[in-house]
Amino acid sequence: MANYSLRQIAEILKLEICNRNPAIIQSQDQTTVSQAFVGDLLSEVMAKAPYLGIIITIQSHLNIIAVAYHVEAKAVIITGGKTPEAKAITAADENNIVVYTTEETSFDIVGRLFSLGFTSRRD
Repeated sequence: MANYSLRQIAEILKLEICNRNPAIIQSQDQTTVSQAFVGDLLSEVMAKAPYLGIIITIQSHLNIIAVAYHVEAKAVIITGGKTPEAKAITAADENNIVVYTTEETSFDIVGRLFSLGFTSRRD
């Protein structure tokens, strides 16, 4: 099973961090993940995303942070070149959730995470 720091994932996938809180930005080195879930229907993400993992989505509004908080996700990757709402970044900073963006598609990001050994099983 994979076990990467968020900073390693960001570097491998060439992700851009959106957070403004310096403590959240620094936390990337200490926070490790091995699971991820992709979904744009937030009720499905809430029901199936593994705890303490990464959520991959095209959703960029505040609700994705609420869902990430609910499943104790460590990070959200917003794909397709979408920019998160300012309220979403503020909420992410307040709830210790790292938010990244990428121009890549969700399909490509998930494929690369899978090749690194990530799973989506909810333990």
